[in-house]
Amino acid sequence: MVQETDFPHCRKIFSDIQKRFELAEQVAAYKHKYQMPIYAPNVESKIIAELESAALALNFEQNSVTPFILFLMAISVQRQEALFKIWADTNNTNLETPDLEHTLRPQIKALTLNILKQIKSAKDELKAENKLALEKIMTRNIHPDNMSDSNKAQLLNLLFNIKESI
Repeated sequence: MVQETDFPHCRKIFSDIQKRFELAEQVAAYKHKYQMPIYAPNVESKIIAELESAALALNFEQNSVTPFILFLMAISVQRQEALFKIWADTNNTNLETPDLEHTLRPQIKALTLNILKQIKSAKDELKAENKLALEKIMTRNIHPDNMSDSNKAQLLNLLFNIKESI
């Protein structure tokens, strides 16, 4: 049985991923309110480059975290698309949200960097023999609206792959 004290770094990773998804919902509200596109390739490319550079500074191998970052972004885009549809269907235009550039994006970047730091600390926890326990912890920490079971399995595989590059 998985105890609350087991796998503290992985718990923090999954908790921070959930927080990142919650911020992505606020990003969606901002974009919806100001009629911005959900996906902006130039902006996304800049964010990816900044995070890759930060990962190198944390001694990750070149491009080892890129699939993970792209995965988190893709899940965020999916969730934002779903929210846009809900808001369009309900005609909801009264959305309160912090500023995208000065508040939300810096918070998401900081959370993502913290997740990368936790991955480094979780090296001994991110092992194949812990997969079932980690799946349970992930299920407790990441809301099902944000990730399907297949996405959770993919996330765990990405974390295992990153761990191998540390």
